[in-house]
Amino acid sequence: MNKLSTLLKEKIKVGCTYKNPKSGTSKIKSFDNEGITYIRGASFLFISWRDIDSAYEHFKGTYITTRDLKNFNKHAFEYPHPCNSTFFMMLLENVNLIEGKISGYPFGIKIKEF
Repeated sequence: MNKLSTLLKEKIKVGCTYKNPKSGTSKIKSFDNEGITYIRGASFLFISWRDIDSAYEHFKGTYITTRDLKNFNKHAFEYPHPCNSTFFMMLLENVNLIEGKISGYPFGIKIKEF
């Protein structure tokens, strides 16, 4: 597990709710050593720490969009559900690891390094 996963595990709390870029919310249902389960609408979604860490390591210091994440790892950020890309960005925002964001489609952020 890298520094980002460790930081997120310290900062996120079950029940935390994040406003989605377009509409609605994502609420953390649970997290364990494998990853985070969250609720968006009526769906229960999962993203692994491995996928979070690899995306961060690949893109840190750059501007990315949801499309970039999907192209980087379709299994994690497009299938089974594309919401993981915006959820990843909201996690980074929650721990102050973004420098700015661009609304619209595709949604984008600049990822800070720590």
